[in-house]
Amino acid sequence: ALLKPVVRSGKIGRYWATRTAAVLFPYTLTGPAAQLLARIELRKEFPHAWKYLLRNQRLLEAREHGKFEEEWWQLYPKNLELWEDPKIMIPYMITELAAYFDSGGNYFVNVTTGGFGVRLRNTQLDSRYVTGLLNSRLLDWFLKKVSTTFHGGYFAANKQFLVQLPIRPLDLGPASEQAEHDALVALVDRILKARRADGAADTVAL
Repeated sequence: ALLKPVVRSGKIGRYWATRTAAVLFPYTLTGPAAQLLARIELRKEFPHAWKYLLRNQRLLEAREHGKFEEEWWQLYPKNLELWEDPKIMIPYMITELAAYFDSGGNYFVNVTTGGFGVRLRNTQLDSRYVTGLLNSRLLDWFLKKVSTTFHGGYFAANKQFLVQLPIRPLDLGPASEQAEHDALVALVDRILKARRADGAADTVAL
């Protein structure tokens, strides 16, 4: 019950993502912040998970030079409450720019082994609209012009390059731009549903 799916090692593509692992998540997300489960609650409600944690106690205590010694079963406390939020998932190392819209509940690890979860702020744009743009050949071409090149034809798709992408804010007042926005959102929805219908069992569902 405490295991959450993880997407890592570049298993994110255009309109798809594949679970490759699971993380033990000893928290509740019922409030504004993630609440770490107490020892007594873990022992009582999740005895198998607690035994597993105990077997790895020394390893967990040694993280961050003993920073978590008091509550050694916790994860690194950074943005844990945001993990279940809707997000646009983008792989970190790419051969082509790709994005998958996660409506919530799917996870991936840090940027060195997986990718990013991008949330839109202060905008009227639907995340599915931006997902469609990120999967376009035009933005793929542009990113490769400004990004760092690596061996094997790989490029970096981290924040310093993603923020340079020329995504124009739409004026959703005029009916023409609202219609264009909504048409792309509907198209992305159809693609995601088609991917879900055609994909294997290990493909993360929208």
